[in-house]
Amino acid sequence: MLGDELAKLGAGVAGRKALDLLDLGRPDIDWVGHARSLGVPGARVTDMQQFNRRFIEAVAPAGPLLVEIVL
Repeated sequence: MLGDELAKLGAGVAGRKALDLLDLGRPDIDWVGHARSLGVPGARVTDMQQFNRRFIEAVAPAGPLLVEIVL
């Protein structure tokens, strides 16, 4: 999406350094840690059983819960 927006600017062909600036994967963002730093509990799940358990917690009336789903 960011690459598409850069192309819409008419800046021509983006070089490696410009593309690196648009890469949101480096460094990887610790979403659970970020949520916790803001006072929001978080959990990382890697399968549907974990997701189902955390989803039940997330919709409980206790407050927000970030669930990071790793596929």
